[in-house]
Amino acid sequence: PISALGNPIFEQLYAQKISHFNPVQTQVFHTLYCTNRNVLLGAPTSSGKTLVAEFSILRMLNQRSNARPEATVLEGGAAHASEGGGWGS
Repeated sequence: PISALGNPIFEQLYAQKISHFNPVQTQVFHTLYCTNRNVLLGAPTSSGKTLVAEFSILRMLNQRSNARPEATVLEGGAAHASEGGGWGS
């Protein structure tokens, strides 16, 4: 469930759209949201990869260090990249 995020603000980002993560998202959640490990994820179109990328960004925001937060998300295809991708897509 989205309550695994453990942050009411983050949970509100998704509450209108989903209540549980899909199988792809569930498999990588702990690694991306709870560790500093790098991940290369290959999964089919519409499998939830954008939300998976958001797990790492949410972790970074949750850490609230004094450092300026920075994130890089690579989009796989030109069509998706031109659509904007990212938050809420």
